[in-house]
Amino acid sequence: MFEDPSQPMQSSISTARIILAVILFALAVVLGVWVLTIVNETITDTKHPAMLQKICPEDTKPFDINTPAGRFELPKPAFTALAYFVLYLFLIIPMSITLVLIKGGVSLLSPDSTRQMRQLIDAIRRNIAPKQ
Repeated sequence: MFEDPSQPMQSSISTARIILAVILFALAVVLGVWVLTIVNETITDTKHPAMLQKICPEDTKPFDINTPAGRFELPKPAFTALAYFVLYLFLIIPMSITLVLIKGGVSLLSPDSTRQMRQLIDAIRRNIAPKQ
């Protein structure tokens, strides 16, 4: 007799939020597994990963840098180490996207989570701050 007309609307909004949160979590898992696979490939494989082949092909000569003071030659192992460093810098981008997707999914599931996280961060800062 006295039904709330906004009840179906709230139910559909909460269902849409849950579905979107699950999609964000699924994307985060896929992206995280991809990054972990690349990192595992760089650590365990004897050949260079494909992404590293683009940065530093195996058949390159030592890297030469011409400066006003003279010619500087970077040896092949140092250039390869630099290429691995650049590869891991590139992998920071998808890992940041993964973290944002996880945060977005959490905020959709729990809209009050930002307030709770701020309280937790404040409590941690109070406990870690040096006593004077």
